[in-house]
Amino acid sequence: MSAGASVGRSRVYEKLIHVRCESMEGARHCRVLDLKSDRASIESFVPLFTGAKVNLLLHLPTGDVMAAGVVTSHKFAVGFDVAFTEVSSGDQKALVGFTSC
Repeated sequence: MSAGASVGRSRVYEKLIHVRCESMEGARHCRVLDLKSDRASIESFVPLFTGAKVNLLLHLPTGDVMAAGVVTSHKFAVGFDVAFTEVSSGDQKALVGFTSC
């Protein structure tokens, strides 16, 4: 699955991908609007702010993937974009495989 959305331009996957987002503000469960091997757009009515560090647990159909990242943009009542900064080699391989479909 590949998509070209970011915050403000929503394209929801045919099969919803859920993600657990953990930050200094706590943890929450959200939905993925867009996923690339190096970034994600997350739906959240009250988004994390630009610059916030976040740990993600992505529940892909192929298995769970963990990634750490930083919020690169946000939009209230829509969500936020995350650039991945730390992903294990196994999880990176899973992301590349999933997003290239």
